[in-house]
Amino acid sequence: MMDSPNPTWLSNIGTSMTFLDDINDSCGTLSVIARITARALPKALGKVLLGPAGWALMAADIAQIGMTLMRAPLTRLMKKSTLS
Repeated sequence: MMDSPNPTWLSNIGTSMTFLDDINDSCGTLSVIARITARALPKALGKVLLGPAGWALMAADIAQIGMTLMRAPLTRLMKKSTLS
């Protein structure tokens, strides 16, 4: 059998983007749950949860930036609009 003419990074990019999307989803959900829990707890305990909630939200944003950067070569290769 012949190998695929696609480069290996292009063949594996779907798996990497799925992994980053899973990180984005889990960190975003963790951040929302931590903020809701912080509202329900007394003020002193709620402040303890707001720090990790912010870090989780930042991790979700970093994963989103990674997905955007990984999607950029595909839009050029497939000649798709960047707004779609």
